[in-house]
Amino acid sequence: METDIQIEIERIKKALEENPGRGLPTEEFSDLPKAAVSLLLKPDQQGRQLLLLVLKRQVSESDPWSGQIALPGGRARNDEQLLDTVRREMMEEVAIDSKKCELLGTLDELLPGSRSIIVTPFVFLAPESTEALIDTREIAEYVWIPINFFLDKRNSATLKVERSGRSFEMPSFPYLGTHIVWGMTLRIIQDYISKIESTTSSQLK
Repeated sequence: METDIQIEIERIKKALEENPGRGLPTEEFSDLPKAAVSLLLKPDQQGRQLLLLVLKRQVSESDPWSGQIALPGGRARNDEQLLDTVRREMMEEVAIDSKKCELLGTLDELLPGSRSIIVTPFVFLAPESTEALIDTREIAEYVWIPINFFLDKRNSATLKVERSGRSFEMPSFPYLGTHIVWGMTLRIIQDYISKIESTTSSQLK
C-alpha cells in the first residue's frame, strides 16, 4: 500500500506533467541572459511531508540578491543547457548531486524585479537522507522548510522593501522569524503550489 507521501509525490508528478512550465515571449526577451534554479524537495524523516531547501545568500555588493533567501541556482554559461546549469549550481552551492535526485518537471519562466535575466525553475525530489554542504563564499546558511508552510496564509506577512529611494510593501513568509521568503523566490513557490492545486481541482470536477 502506498503511503501518504508517496501518493503526494505521484500527484506532483502528474500535475507537472500535465501543466509544465511556460516560456516567456521569445521576441520580447530574446536578448536577456538566462539562469536556472532548483525547487528541491525531500521527504521529512517521518515520511509525512515534503521539505523545501532554501538558502540565505552571503552579503555581497556584487550579488543582486545579497543577503536574501533564495533557491539553489545561477546564471547559465555560454551554450550551456539550463538543466546542466541547475545541476552544476546544485553541486557548487550545496554539494547535492542532482543525478541522485528525481527531476519532476519545470515551472514557468520568470523575471526578477530588475527584469535583467530569464529564470527557469526545475523541480527535483531528493532522497530523505539528503543534506546540504554549503559553499560559504556564496551561501551563509540553509534551511529545509515544509512546503505546506506556504499553503497557510496565516504564515504570511507584509514586508517593507526600500528600492531606489522608494518604499514598497511586498508579500512574504517569515520562517522561524529570520528566514523571510519573498520576491522571486516566493513567486516560484507560489507557481509550484498553483500548478499542483489547479490540476488537483480539475480532477475533482
